[in-house]
Amino acid sequence: DILEKQETQKQIENEETITNNYFFRLDCTMLKHSLISHCNEWQNRYTNLLSSNALSELNTIHNFFNDSIRQLKVPPRNLDMLKDSIVLLSRMQEKLPILEARFDPLHKQYKALERFDVQVDNQSKHLLESLPTAWTNFRQVLIDTDELIKSKKEHFKSNLLQSADEFARIVTNMREEFSNNIPKSSNMPSIKAFSVIAEFRKQLNILIENEQKLKTGMMIFNLDPPVYKELAQTTKDIDQIEQVWKLKEEWESCWEGWKTITFKSLNIQQMEETAQKFQKKILLLGRDIKHLLVWQELKERVEVFKISMPLITDLKNPALRNRHWDQLKIEVGKPFDSESQEFTLQFLFALGLEGYADVVATLSQSATKELAIEDSLRKIEEQW
Repeated sequence: DILEKQETQKQIENEETITNNYFFRLDCTMLKHSLISHCNEWQNRYTNLLSSNALSELNTIHNFFNDSIRQLKVPPRNLDMLKDSIVLLSRMQEKLPILEARFDPLHKQYKALERFDVQVDNQSKHLLESLPTAWTNFRQVLIDTDELIKSKKEHFKSNLLQSADEFARIVTNMREEFSNNIPKSSNMPSIKAFSVIAEFRKQLNILIENEQKLKTGMMIFNLDPPVYKELAQTTKDIDQIEQVWKLKEEWESCWEGWKTITFKSLNIQQMEETAQKFQKKILLLGRDIKHLLVWQELKERVEVFKISMPLITDLKNPALRNRHWDQLKIEVGKPFDSESQEFTLQFLFALGLEGYADVVATLSQSATKELAIEDSLRKIEEQW
C-alpha cells in the first residue's frame, strides 16, 4: 500500500500544474500540492503504524520471555508447586514453534521500515538485536527447568510414598477411635452425641482433604492412588449414625408434644401416620447399623408406641360412656377423671393402662354395640 501511494505521488509530481486551453489558463498548483501532501501524510501514518506495531510485537515477545523465565526459575517446594511447574514447562515447550514463527514477520517489518527510510529508535534496535540471544536464553531455561523438575520429582515421589503409608496408619487409628467412641447408646444426651459426631466429622473432612491431595500427587507420577476402604466406610457410618440420632431427636420431640396435651385433643390418625413413617426410616437405616444400641432402642420405642395405638384408639371411642369408664376404673383399681385436663397420654401410661389393653378393647366393642342398639331404638321411637 505504501509503494502504491509512492507511485501515485510520483505520477502527481510529474503532472503539469498549468494548462492553456484556447482562451483560458487552468492552474492546478494548489491542487497538486494538496494531493502530494495527502500522499505524504498517508505514507507517514502507515509507516508510523507499522513502526508502532513492530515495537509492540517486539516488546510482547521480550516480556513473555522475561515473565516466563521468572516463573520457571522458581523451584517447586511442594507437590502443588511441582504440578504447576510441570504444567508451565509443558505449555512453554508447546509454544516454542509458535514463538519462533513470529520472528521472521517481525524482521520483515523492520526491513520494510528501513526501505521506506523510517528512522528506528535505539531502544527498538537494541530489542531487535538482542532477540536471538533472548531466544537462546529462553530455550536454555526450559532445558534447565526440565532437569530441575526431574530431580525434584524423585525427591517428592519418595516423600509422597512415605506420606501415603503414614496416612494409611492415621486412617486406621481414626477408624479404631471412631468405633470405640461413637455414641452407641441412647443413654447419652443428644447434645453430647451430636457434639461427638461433629468432632469426628471434622476429623473425617480433614482426612478426606488430605486423601485428595495424595491422589493429586499420585497422578503427577502416574501412580495408582491407594484405596482407603476404612475412610469410605467411616464416611458412610457417620452419616447413618447422625441420621439415627436425628430420628431419635425428632421422635422425642413428637412424643413430648403428644404426651402433655389432653387425651381428647389427640389426633390419632396423625399419630399413626407419623409412627409409620418413623418405623420405615428406622428399618431402612437398620440394614447397616443394627448393632448400634441407639438404633435398637429407638426401634423398640416406636414399636411399643405402635402396639399401644389400638389401646389409644379404643379409649378415644366416642361410644364410651361414664359407665364404661367407671368399669375400667374398677378393673385398674385406681381413680382417674377421663374428662380432666390432667388426663394425658403420659398420665395414661403412668396408670399402667397398657396392661389392660384387652379390657379396654372389650369395653370399646361393647360400647360400640350398645350405641348401635341405642340408635336403633331411637329410630323406632321416632317412627312410632
